[in-house]
Amino acid sequence: MRSILRTVGIDISKDWLDAFAAPEGRASRFPNDRAGFRKLIAWIGSGIDRIAYEPTGVCL
Repeated sequence: MRSILRTVGIDISKDWLDAFAAPEGRASRFPNDRAGFRKLIAWIGSGIDRIAYEPTGVCL
């Protein structure tokens, strides 16, 4: 059994999705649009235990 969960944290802003994968320490930025979502999903890949989202603030 793995002791460290594979987690992706995504900070969501109006223009960007900033992603960080732990415990690997990978980080990347994607545009907050349909093409960016597809790239983010491919970047995440499989075998992730959990994904946490956090908005940076009010999106007007």
